[in-house]
Amino acid sequence: MNVQELMAGDIDMLKQMDRGETNAKQRDRYRAAALALEGMQTKDIMLKLDRSKNFVQRWSYAYRDGGIEALVAKSQTGRPSKLVLDQAGWHIAKALEVPTNITLLHLPAYSPELNPIERLWAYIKSHYLSNRVYKNYQEIFDVTKNAWNKISQNQFKSICHTSWIMHEN
Repeated sequence: MNVQELMAGDIDMLKQMDRGETNAKQRDRYRAAALALEGMQTKDIMLKLDRSKNFVQRWSYAYRDGGIEALVAKSQTGRPSKLVLDQAGWHIAKALEVPTNITLLHLPAYSPELNPIERLWAYIKSHYLSNRVYKNYQEIFDVTKNAWNKISQNQFKSICHTSWIMHEN
């Protein structure tokens, strides 16, 4: 893969954007481009990021053809999104402001088994957070953030998969 920096300092900029990004997929877009700019081969990037060849090449070439701006996520417009929520107090508060393009779908009360994210939190707690003593809130936050970032896309799909949630296209 032959990708060259379009502007001096782009590698450093991509690494900085990577550090500040919370969305794993977006973060890997920056990483794929940065690693390609550093001369790493497609196969090695695939292994390092646990991403497909298509993903690595798409985003490396997107940088090559359009620079950093081509990697930045675009806001999507179009059909409304549905957001599945439990009935925690802050999810049902009257003061909750919901954008017009989002429809809230509240799960029945006391049904954590229907909320896939609850399974993910249980996995993170049992594999990364339990049986430890933390010095302060910041340490808990850092350990949780690191645990979250270690979850691969395939692990996420496996842990959170439910037959009743279907992606509609």
